[in-house]
Amino acid sequence: MTKRTLKPHTRLFPLPVVLTTCVDKDGNPNIITLAWVGIVCSEPPQISISVRHQRYSCELIMESREFRPPLIKECPYNIECKVVRELDLGSHVMFIGEVVAMHVDEEILDENGAIDYRKAKPFSYCATGYWTLDREIGCYGYTLKEKRGR
Repeated sequence: MTKRTLKPHTRLFPLPVVLTTCVDKDGNPNIITLAWVGIVCSEPPQISISVRHQRYSCELIMESREFRPPLIKECPYNIECKVVRELDLGSHVMFIGEVVAMHVDEEILDENGAIDYRKAKPFSYCATGYWTLDREIGCYGYTLKEKRGR
């Protein structure tokens, strides 16, 4: 098998897709869809999200120092985080948040109280599109949608 060397790119896949909430100084909620996320520490539990500087949510998270309020009723799994570190990485700011609470719909728990991911129906981001665990369900951005003929 022959391997080809490609130019550097962000082709790590699959990436979880998360709806991240934040609030402005008056308590008005805002939601942003992110795929640049990950687990960064288990003790204490911490996750990272990366947001472009020009996104409104970036400013709100910098000010509020959290990505937790409010919970999204339609999401079966919500994680509340308090920002413990912020890193300017270039095009994005990485926020590292310590998990302060988790909220899970009882309907997605199995008989042992663990999350049954089939019931949670997760989806991911893979380079140019959104996928369930077995098929593409959407694409990234209007421009790519036109190029791909959707």
